[in-house]
Amino acid sequence: MSQSMLRHIGDKWLARAAMSGNRSSGRTYVSASSTLKVPAATRSVSALEAFSRHKHRSGVFRVQSTPARSWSVSSRLICCGTTSEGGEMARAESNGDLGPINKPSIVMNDALYAYLLKHTREPPILRKIREETSTMRGSQMQTPPEQINLLTLLIELSGAKRAIEVGVFSGYSAVAIAMALPEDGKLVGCERDGNILNVARGFMEEAGLTHKVDLREGPGKDTLDELIAEGGTGQYDFVYIDADKRGYLAYYEQCLQLVRQGGLIVLDNVLWYGKTADPEVNDKQTVAIRELNDKLVRDERITFTILPVGDGVSLCRKR
Repeated sequence: MSQSMLRHIGDKWLARAAMSGNRSSGRTYVSASSTLKVPAATRSVSALEAFSRHKHRSGVFRVQSTPARSWSVSSRLICCGTTSEGGEMARAESNGDLGPINKPSIVMNDALYAYLLKHTREPPILRKIREETSTMRGSQMQTPPEQINLLTLLIELSGAKRAIEVGVFSGYSAVAIAMALPEDGKLVGCERDGNILNVARGFMEEAGLTHKVDLREGPGKDTLDELIAEGGTGQYDFVYIDADKRGYLAYYEQCLQLVRQGGLIVLDNVLWYGKTADPEVNDKQTVAIRELNDKLVRDERITFTILPVGDGVSLCRKR
């Protein structure tokens, strides 16, 4: 596709967005369930090409009606904000009672994200799973490579031996977790979709990890209840939750029972494409994640932080 055509697509998209947006708030929301649904409003050819190369989870992306924009593009998250002098991301909204804070100094554009991926380790079996999953329906649900590296590093740092994953999908993160566990480690994977779980089983066999993994089909809540009934309370070191968002609060409470003191619970998608910060977005999934975040920040049973990795990751260490 030529540069002039890419710019033309961007201009046409902006015109449509302007007509369909919320004029009173100056915001436009666009469904993005397939490739090249959201071209770059900045007339940046590189950004447009990045959108044409990547598929993203069906969701809502905000476009600010501002003179200058800077796009942040990752495998899971796209956001747009106004750039101020010095290249910092301007923020129009107050930080509430937090007081003065430093603004982030890095905007993750497509070139920087490509650089990040180039310097992210990915074993051949994981790359194969990621590439094959990219052709499957729902591939946008796959955890990005840089986030996988964070998970495996946390497992190694914590010395985890027993782990749980809620939401296995095709097995990309499950294989990575199992690889990071010691030879006598064990991962219990919870997945309600039997067809995709069979795909994960195939990858586990190919990776030679079946002796470390117990993949269970069924709703995550039911499987976690089974683990508690089996005497698993306080017996697990690490949990990764990346499943249906409306179930996050229940999963968190169950997993808090299952992990030992000092154990880690990691929850994915806690920034939810920026929708958690927008009071005008109140779909059930967004509300559920907001309620989770509000609970976690006040929960004295854990040490807690949110990292802006992928679509937002919560780290919870049980006290």
